[in-house]
Amino acid sequence: MFMRETRESNTTLPKGKEAMRQIGVMWSQLSEAKKATYTQRAAKDRETYSKALEQYNRAKKSATKDGAAGAVAAPAAEAPKKRKKRRDSEDGGERKKKKKSKKSKE
Repeated sequence: MFMRETRESNTTLPKGKEAMRQIGVMWSQLSEAKKATYTQRAAKDRETYSKALEQYNRAKKSATKDGAAGAVAAPAAEAPKKRKKRRDSEDGGERKKKKKSKKSKE
């Protein structure tokens, strides 16, 4: 949270690793009181996320149980198409070269 807010408010920060180093230095120089506010907010967000994830997993699990019979009877047309694998030719691409040379001779 501190990093995100610092990046948004401080437009003079460089991009990439150097910005992360500078933000790390800023974090280490913060007072314990300010760090505590960020850690409390992070804990609250983690708790909210955990609850939302549990609800999502429960809903997904119940949907899977309810739709299990329908998933087995699904038509084959809905299945994604498989891509053909390209085989490396044993001649190392000589076949293509031969075709090109035939065309150039004609």
